[in-house]
Parts: sequence; C-alpha cells; structure tokens
Amino acid sequence: MRYRAIAAASLLALCSIETAAAQESVTSRVAADTVLSVNFFSSNDHAAGMFDATVSMDVGHGFTAIARPWAWKRPDGTSTFEWYQLQVRYQSRSRVPVRVDAGIITSPLGLSTLQQRADLNPTISSVFYYVAPLPRFDATFDGLNMMSAGYPLGAIVAASGTRWDLRGGVTDSTPARPREELQRGEPPAMAQVVLGGGFTPRAGLRIGAGFAHGRYRNATGTLPAASATILTLEGEYAFNHTRLSGEFVTDRFGTTPGPSIARAFYLQGVQTITPRLFGAARVARAEPPPLFISKIQAYRMTVELTAGYRLTREWTLRGGYYGDRRYLATDWDNQAAASIVWSRRWY
Repeated sequence: MRYRAIAAASLLALCSIETAAAQESVTSRVAADTVLSVNFFSSNDHAAGMFDATVSMDVGHGFTAIARPWAWKRPDGTSTFEWYQLQVRYQSRSRVPVRVDAGIITSPLGLSTLQQRADLNPTISSVFYYVAPLPRFDATFDGLNMMSAGYPLGAIVAASGTRWDLRGGVTDSTPARPREELQRGEPPAMAQVVLGGGFTPRAGLRIGAGFAHGRYRNATGTLPAASATILTLEGEYAFNHTRLSGEFVTDRFGTTPGPSIARAFYLQGVQTITPRLFGAARVARAEPPPLFISKIQAYRMTVELTAGYRLTREWTLRGGYYGDRRYLATDWDNQAAASIVWSRRWY
C-alpha cells in the first residue's frame, strides 16, 4: 500500500506539472548536463566507459521536470542502463525555501551520492562500499551494501535556512541495497522512512546526519522478515583552495541469529594547486558483521591518490594509484589508474 501511495504521489506531481505548463504563457527552459568518461585500472583487461546525462525542464510556477539516463560499459565488456532520475521537483518562493522531489530521485542518504557523476568525482573510482555488496553474514545472501548509490522511487521534502537544512520522506527501498527502478527481476518494493539534516556553523563548514529504517526482506517459508536501520554522520570543510569531506555509516540488520552491525567510513581531501591542476586522496574502510558460519571478522579497505589536469573547461585527465585490500585477503592489490572525462552543459 505504501508503495502505491508513493507512485500515486509521483503521478499527482506529474499532473501538476502539466497543469502548470498549460497555464504558463512563457516558453519552458530546458538545460542539460552531459558527461562521458573512460577509466582504466591496471588489474582489468579492458577500459570501462560511462554516459551520464541530466536534463531539466523549467515549466513554471516553481516546477521542474528532471530526467537522468545513465549507461555503463563494464571492464568485462557487459553493459547496463537505468534511469538514475525520472522525477518532478517543486521549489517554493517562500521566505524559508521548501523543495519537494517525487519520482525516481537521488538517494537522500550518503555524502558520496553527490559525486557519483564522473566530472564531480575528484578521484577515479567511487567509494567502494556504495557499489560493492557486503559478504554473506546471514543464512541467505540478500545483496546488501553498506550504502547504495542507487536511485529509489520516493518523495522527499526538504527545507533550509542560512545555517541549517532538513529533509524527510519515504522511499521504496532501503539505502543499504541497490534497486534499479523500471527493471524486471528486482527485489520487491519495501517502504522506508528517511530523515536527515545539517548545520553550517560558518561559511565552508557543514556537519550533517541521516537516518533510514524499513524492511529489506519479506518473510519467506524459511526466513523471517528483516529490517535495516542506517545511521550516517558526515562533514565537509572548505578553506582557501582545500576541501575536506568524510562520512561514517552504521548499519543495523535484523538477521536470523539476531541483530548484526556493520560500519564503514571514508575520508577525502582535494587540493587545487593551480586553476588547471589539482590533487585528491581518499581512504575508505568497511567492516561487515561476522561472516555467516565461519564467524570471521573481515574488513575491506581502499586507498586512492589522484592527480588531475583540466585540459579545457570540458576535458579533464586524471591518473594515480589505487590500492585495494579485499575482504578476507591478506595482500593489497596495487593498481595504476587513469581516466578521461568530457562534460558539457547545454542550454
């Protein structure tokens, strides 16, 4: 029922856009950001390619329609396509701005979600625990992540002031598991409550937190229903030509033997050296619950050092080092990494 309510809210918002467009006598404004990227890691046999585009149409009265198709050619030659965003947005003109997003929306939790687009990511790889599943720690493998880089169906209301921001709403899947909307064979929809906010004590500094709770598994013949609770803490600090950011994530999963806890964090720094040259560094680590049956406590950790050069306003080259110590491994996988990114904004 809750899933249907979310879908109904999205449909109602779409109808509102059509009504607003019919009442407007001005021409709608359309803008698009397109990004093409190719990256290569020395442990892979082939390069990977990615296409990411965000198209927005201002239809007046504070309403905007947004579509974001995304395609990825993996290093093994296979490919995938999905809609990262397919939504409507309403922005009020009140003294305290209020924004409503409905449809397939950006995940309301996770600091790294904001830099999933290649031209916004200062390094070459993504934070691994957003895209790599946790190892099996229950009687069944549920395909859970510490945090998902996916884009759920939902409705989120956000408001902000000079020093604060708040958001809350519902989505159709836990932030701890990716779910591709409009695709067959995906896990069933399960309503989640999502809350978050932040405080900006001074210019360039923000501290935030997020919360989500809901089921990630329905009851089956042999397994009970299970829920996940996600808590996040995040911070960003920019000064001179330096930007520091990071987050800490705790997931509490209801499992067959009892509650299981997983933790993860990443820290990232970006230094602008000249208008064209920059450097970035990131360390990330995830500790899943003890692995099922063996009860071994494993962890995974990555380290990335990147140098970037902006050839033009549209082309950026990156190169550097990527180290990965995988779950249950004792040695590091040391790799050289490189990428080229083309981005352009269209009006």
